[in-house]
Amino acid sequence: KTFAVGNSGYLITNHTIQNLSINESDLFEVEIYPNPVIDEITIEVEDANSWDIEILDNSMREMRIDVYSTSSKKKLNSSTLPAGIYYLILTKGSQEITKTIVKK
Repeated sequence: KTFAVGNSGYLITNHTIQNLSINESDLFEVEIYPNPVIDEITIEVEDANSWDIEILDNSMREMRIDVYSTSSKKKLNSSTLPAGIYYLILTKGSQEITKTIVKK
């Protein structure tokens, strides 16, 4: 089915998606706290040492911060970041997790 949207000239097409599935092994439980953050962010994720971390600001510029790791946690020193909204990106191979954090 195709629908016209007002006088804008846009058309919306409705498609049925079949066989949509997610493997349990592709899901990762990630805990990030505290949020909002003041000086230090803790990230709990399985096999924390194998995840790379990036922090981006609203302009998508990478921010430099110190990261301390154990097997299940990463701690980030956020004391040098100005107040604002940031994007925390965790990557491991082809897998990527993006979370929003607020710095007070």
